[in-house]
Amino acid sequence: MSLALHSNVIMGQSQINPLQPIRAISSGDRVEGNPKEAAQIGVTTSLSTQTSALSQKAENAGHSISMLQVHDGGLGQVQEQMQKFRELTVQSENGTLSDSDKDAINSQKQSVLDTIGQIKEQTQFNGKSLLEDGFQMEEGSFDSLGSKTESLSINSSLDEIDESMDSINELRSQNGAVHNSVESKMNQYSDSAVQHQSAHSRISDADIAKEVSSLSQSNLKEELSIAIQSIKMNQNTALNLLMPR
Repeated sequence: MSLALHSNVIMGQSQINPLQPIRAISSGDRVEGNPKEAAQIGVTTSLSTQTSALSQKAENAGHSISMLQVHDGGLGQVQEQMQKFRELTVQSENGTLSDSDKDAINSQKQSVLDTIGQIKEQTQFNGKSLLEDGFQMEEGSFDSLGSKTESLSINSSLDEIDESMDSINELRSQNGAVHNSVESKMNQYSDSAVQHQSAHSRISDADIAKEVSSLSQSNLKEELSIAIQSIKMNQNTALNLLMPR
């Protein structure tokens, strides 16, 4: 192969844009900014959008679980107080108690009712009262606890107390079922987001070793091309000096 032809071949090979491997090495992304990967850019953009949406859904589910935990915690505290209230009611039915004993028990029962009211008022999530107002979710709605306890008084019968306690048990059971459903969705969203991110990485992540090798080859070809051009210039200069004038 002649020097001129060899030079043209190297010049053609050295036309690879050296900025692309540099960009890929610095960013870790071989697709972004690479015109040869135009088809893949649309795929990675779609994967990024889906990953963000799935991650947001998983985060939303996490917030819902936190709210359910606060709700169940409040119900558990009310349940404990209701058990005390029931025990005091049974105790007050003892026929051997004096009037002062009954007054003392009624005072304790009223204190328990006040505590239940405070628990209902303080059980909130992000400013929303969960027990007093109730709330609604995609997986189900929760009734207010107020309607199940406000009718109670120190004179309530055991049947009325038991009815209220059954309602609280039902709410806690519903909470557990919804919690499991939301947690399952959160895990699905999280797993799917990880899979989408992995797919994005397989497509877009740069092979650093390959990019470094490509950059080195590009630099070497550029240096060879410059050297050959220099040799050609020197040859032409020498021929000009030898030619008769």
